[in-house]
Amino acid sequence: MGGLVLRNDDVNPNTDFKDMADLYCDISEYIPNCRIISCFNFFARTCESGSVYPCVPFKDRPVNWFYSVNRVLNPYLVSGDCASHGLFHIDHTKVGRETQEMSILSSCNMLKVKTFVPPFNRFNEDTIDICKENDIWLVGLDEKWKSIEHEEFDPSYKYWYFHSWRFNQRSLRKVLSGSSVNVG
Repeated sequence: MGGLVLRNDDVNPNTDFKDMADLYCDISEYIPNCRIISCFNFFARTCESGSVYPCVPFKDRPVNWFYSVNRVLNPYLVSGDCASHGLFHIDHTKVGRETQEMSILSSCNMLKVKTFVPPFNRFNEDTIDICKENDIWLVGLDEKWKSIEHEEFDPSYKYWYFHSWRFNQRSLRKVLSGSSVNVG
């Protein structure tokens, strides 16, 4: 893998795909040859902001909270360089191996990809084993990712992630140009 990689987490049924495409155009303008990976969750709860669930932050909610969904991603909307972010945006370290396996394998199969990005950047030995056994790249296992929402963007660093629903074109341009940080 060559130059800078920018990962867009939480692409979901609430995502405005036109706005996301506009952001990707801006990224390509500011960082030519940047690899952009869209990380998809299949299930979501209606949220006007575009987040996969309302009530951000939600990373410390109990697992069953994430199962209260009312929207599903149409896999025919998926294109470009993509990865699985799980069926549900759950902390995979809080569920057993069988549940992780179901989430990882079925979502990767639906997307026709061999890349899994664990929600909240959390994984455990079960996650590692499932990905290794199925020849799936577990993002974050061998590389350290930085957040453009919480750290000063430095285009010389290779691995960055963000959530497109937190940005508009103007705010993203500010971050990419180094004139803004911590939009999250």
